[in-house]
Amino acid sequence: MSAKNLFIRNDDVRGSLDDTLVYLTDALLEKGFPITHAVEPANVSEEVVRWLRDRMEAYPRQLELIQHGLAHKQHCSRPPGEFGVGRPRREQAEDIRRGCDLMNRHFGDGWFRAFSFPFGGYNADTLHALEDAGYRVISTGIRFTRKRRIYNRLGRLLRRKHLAGRNVVYFGADVPGYRFREYPVVLNHTARQIDEDHGEQKSATRLYDEWRRLPSGMDRVGILTHHRFTVCSDMDELVAFLERLRESGRRFHTLKELSHA
Repeated sequence: MSAKNLFIRNDDVRGSLDDTLVYLTDALLEKGFPITHAVEPANVSEEVVRWLRDRMEAYPRQLELIQHGLAHKQHCSRPPGEFGVGRPRREQAEDIRRGCDLMNRHFGDGWFRAFSFPFGGYNADTLHALEDAGYRVISTGIRFTRKRRIYNRLGRLLRRKHLAGRNVVYFGADVPGYRFREYPVVLNHTARQIDEDHGEQKSATRLYDEWRRLPSGMDRVGILTHHRFTVCSDMDELVAFLERLRESGRRFHTLKELSHA
């Protein structure tokens, strides 16, 4: 895979101050990596908020916070999501606004106004509501099945964001028809989710093998992890993989850095 500029996104920062959240954050920051934590505004605890603010004070250039929906509730089923098909635009806009207000209350001006989607679901109404609320950066995701590669390539050739009821993903680029830049995650640390708080994670070797098989021609894309699915040894594997990428010339950034480059 040819991407030179990358970001690391950790989803579902919420209630308790988990050992794995602390371990992941400190391991990356101490090794000079930036990390983007996607925070659930309605679910994050005061303990986690205080800890994040302390870490941001110590590492202001490396630690980034963005908004991850509102409460991580599954309101939509096809595809699953807190946002998307089946929810009126007005309801989606209200949840986006409430989440933004909570992020402001928790972190003041210490968070970056970007949005990622719980469960990955969104539609045109979601994006228009985000535009109306002043967002200009979204972080999405894609799985590179053969069918998805063909579909996504066709959608980009046609300069569409939505095609045949599905979302087309753009890689670190402006989104046609909207005032967004889109930064997707293209590689997932989790091999499979077991239950609400557990998952099987990929080794450093497996991550690198999957990385090498990703399509060429992408840049400004991300690697996804969920600290709550892991144990600390899983994070060691992730960090080893990231160090291998850095040694091969890849550079790591926050979303804010990428969007202002």
